[in-house]
Amino acid sequence: MNKKELYDEIAKQGKQMSPQERMKNYIQGKEVDCIPYGLLAPDDALANIWGFTKSQADQSLSIRQEINKKEKIKYGMEGIHCCIGLRGIGIATGSQAYYPQNATEYMINYFAQDYDVLDKLEEINIYKNEYLNKKLEDTKYLMKMFPDMNISSDIAGPLTTVIAMRPIEQVLRDMRKRPEKLKALIQYGVDCSIKWVEIFHRETGAVDFSISDPVTTTDIIGEKDFLIFSKPYLQQMIERVTKITKIKPAVHICGHSKKIWTSLMEIGVDNYSLDNCESLEEAKRIMGKKVFCLEMCHR
Repeated sequence: MNKKELYDEIAKQGKQMSPQERMKNYIQGKEVDCIPYGLLAPDDALANIWGFTKSQADQSLSIRQEINKKEKIKYGMEGIHCCIGLRGIGIATGSQAYYPQNATEYMINYFAQDYDVLDKLEEINIYKNEYLNKKLEDTKYLMKMFPDMNISSDIAGPLTTVIAMRPIEQVLRDMRKRPEKLKALIQYGVDCSIKWVEIFHRETGAVDFSISDPVTTTDIIGEKDFLIFSKPYLQQMIERVTKITKIKPAVHICGHSKKIWTSLMEIGVDNYSLDNCESLEEAKRIMGKKVFCLEMCHR
């Protein structure tokens, strides 16, 4: 088939599929108009393209409503994603973040700077927590504006959550010097994350959740530390989210992760996105029979 014949064949396929239709057909083994793809963190990127700062998009419901409309009209993208992100639970539990106008927030003060806080920890109340309750109420407002759109949210993985509560250099040191204290803090972060999933699911009906855990990359921690400080808590997250929603969450780990692929399968990961420093072909060979693999492409 030459180029002209290919283009003629594509033209016969008629109207282009929406992203949702394309993925559904692809998973079912049916014909699609192109290989399924998605934009990584599209709200932030498109807000910038359309003249809004990240801060405006995060804080203004009217701007987010406009972004949702444009995404549907221009790209056929439908969905309301409530992002608490990598630092959300840390912020909700008392850490402080700085919010640049047009860049990702970063931590400036940590609530677990000292492990004395472990004696004072209480179960997080989503409805009384200013940060998380606003996220919830904003989503409920957008649901009224776009009643036919799918709802989703996210949580950070166990180690990524804990470094929003305590500086990463101290967390890495604690793996050797104070492992039991660190485990207690990790468990608290997991419990807070699951409470968010439980309440968000109850209030919105959402069943699509994702877990992102960049700190679990083997570029930062070794396989031995993964088995002790990440694997059991990540497994717990997956099992508890699945129990609430009846659907397993998708999992993403930045950087290199090949050394822990077998472990990820052991704890029940069945939808995994890997970074493009890893080989998708190799991931398919090792995990493909059990795991739906995607690759993040950075340009």
